[in-house]
Amino acid sequence: PSAPRETLVTIAWPECQQVSPERAVEILSTAPPDEQVMVKVGDGVAVSGKASELAEALPESVDQGSLLVAAWPGDSVTVAGHTVAVANDGFALVQLPEDAHQVTVTGGGRTHSVEVAIAAEHGTWVRAPEPVPVRFEFEVNKATLTQADRRELAKFAASAGTWSFTVQGGYSPEGSLERNLELAKRRASAAVQVLESSGVAASRIQVLDPAPPDPELSPRLQRKTVVTPVKEAP
Repeated sequence: PSAPRETLVTIAWPECQQVSPERAVEILSTAPPDEQVMVKVGDGVAVSGKASELAEALPESVDQGSLLVAAWPGDSVTVAGHTVAVANDGFALVQLPEDAHQVTVTGGGRTHSVEVAIAAEHGTWVRAPEPVPVRFEFEVNKATLTQADRRELAKFAASAGTWSFTVQGGYSPEGSLERNLELAKRRASAAVQVLESSGVAASRIQVLDPAPPDPELSPRLQRKTVVTPVKEAP
């Protein structure tokens, strides 16, 4: 059998080189403490940080693997009892011991869980599904959500994270325009009340003007309120 492969650390300071973990710590210790340095352990994910912090964390990282989660700003990632926020670039990077781990991404009204296998000195990545809007339909001349709809929207809000949302009511073409516009606003307001009572701050909710009727849709589908997660620019 072949001999065990020695773990090498790729370090990009003061020049790109591959060295032993011990030598990598020595190099990082000679760098200015606040110097931003990129390192990669084995075949793991490259990480950047202050030289002093990387020098302290590197020995433990040799026996761990990297998990890179691709999601959206406003999401959070929970794994191994810890929760980290997704950065503005849409990624969260976590160092984990070799094992199977349950990863949960929460935000934008959805909670997505997946099991991943982490191998020491290697990188694993997962992509979270994009949040999707939720819609609720109303009876003719009604603007009250059913109890089932309220429960669904409250569950949606519980997974809001730090996302923002738009809320838009709609109306079908029957009746006067003035009354229909008022109905659409009340339908949107019904959803806003549930979102706010479920913990979504009013500052993260934008109510849009009512959606005009679509001749391609049946009247039933137009008596609605739609709540849409809003992606923020990095």
